[in-house]
Amino acid sequence: MVEDDGLIRALVVDDDPDMRMLVAMSIDLSVRPVEVIAVSDGSDAIAKWRSEQPDVIVMDIRMPNVSGLDLASEILAESPTQAIVLFSAYVEDGVIDLAEGMGVCEVLEKHQLRDLPTVLEECVRTR
Repeated sequence: MVEDDGLIRALVVDDDPDMRMLVAMSIDLSVRPVEVIAVSDGSDAIAKWRSEQPDVIVMDIRMPNVSGLDLASEILAESPTQAIVLFSAYVEDGVIDLAEGMGVCEVLEKHQLRDLPTVLEECVRTR
């Protein structure tokens, strides 16, 4: 839940450290202050999600071991109102429909990075 001071807690999950940093910097451009928690893989993400209870999760679709879609499915099965933004360089055919069908808030391609703060705000507001 978004804290009373308007702070948004965002969990960023991406196996590329440069991309994690870039996403965190982009999210910092949000209207409200954002606390970013970053992890490099799906296994760490589940543990961090459970302990930190972020308002929104921004995660890559293609990661080693656990895909972003599998991770989103697991999280949404446990918490159907969790705001999740899938963020990937390559969005394959059918991924958007599949993701939306499972309850993912938004699917963005990485070239849409500048849209991330607005999407993040919208996903948090509608949950």
